[in-house]
Formats: sequence, structure tokens, C-alpha cells
Amino acid sequence: MTNTPDDVEVIEKRADFQGYFRIDTYRLRHRLHDGRWSKEVTREVFERGHAVAVIPYDPALDRVVLIEQFRIGAYAARQSRWFADDVSPWLIEVIAGIIEPGEDPAEVAVRETVEECGLNLSELIPVSHYLASPGGTSRPSSPDVITSGIPPTPVDTPGQPNHIASRRLRQKLSVSELKSARSAACR
Repeated sequence: MTNTPDDVEVIEKRADFQGYFRIDTYRLRHRLHDGRWSKEVTREVFERGHAVAVIPYDPALDRVVLIEQFRIGAYAARQSRWFADDVSPWLIEVIAGIIEPGEDPAEVAVRETVEECGLNLSELIPVSHYLASPGGTSRPSSPDVITSGIPPTPVDTPGQPNHIASRRLRQKLSVSELKSARSAACR
């Protein structure tokens, strides 16, 4: 049996919180694999908007660019017993930005790359599109777009607002260095 959106009955949807992010609560039923309907369930969904991510890549040097920035979620997570005291809330990550209603994802990718690390992109190549944590959020996750072509070049960005100045170009890593770092992290 192939499930479709018609196999979900939304009884009620309401926004229970609206701040920087939003939390929607759904009351619903859905088809089970045997074709029957489930009992009514209530689920919350964390709505943070759709995003685009960029991994600037220089094929001539075989290097990618990552940035480092503070993340409140990482700060809160380190308070749990599952993280060591030396875990930093300043994370090394790909460039990313929220796509506002009416914006083109490619334009957001270009803008965010200039804002976050001062680089101009020569070409955008879509890579993937997936949901990072569909059990509780609707946000697609990265990488949505990767760049290649001529080497990224710095852009003058004087007078940066605080949210931009809080980021810094962190690493230019080769693909083999990335694979080694991933292998070490997964041990």
C-alpha cells in the first residue's frame, strides 16, 4: 500500500507558540499499513522555516569552506549529561540561511555565502533535499546546494551587523580531510 496525503485526516491544527520559531499542534488520524485508520493522536511540530545550505568548494584546490558560529541549541545541549564539559556551543558548520516567503533558494544561497564568509560563488549545483528530524520539525536540512567552479574569492563586508560579525571563516578543508574528520567523529 502506498500512502498519500489523503491518508491523513487533520482534525485540528493550531499555532500554540509564536516567537523566533513557531510550534504548531496537530490532532490527526492516519492510515495504518493494513488500511485501517489509527486512533486520534496529538503531535507538536517545531516550525522554523525552510532553509538552504551551501558548501563552497574549490575544485582546483580540492577544498571546502566551513564557518564557526554560536548556536543556542548546542549551548543548551551541553547542559545534559550526554555531553562532555569541553563541548563548545561554537559549532563548525556549513553556510545556511532561512528562505523567507517569496525568496528564491539560489538567491538566498548567494546572499548567505557573502554575509557569512565573504565569498562570491561561481556556480550553484543542487545536491540533496531531505528532512533532518521529521518526527518533530518540517524543516528540510542541508546540504541543499553545493558550489564549484572558480575558487571562492573574499568580498569586502565592512560594518557587519552583530549577527554577521559573530560568524567567522573557520576552515578550508580538503575532501580527504573532511572524510578523516568524519571517521574520527564516528568512532
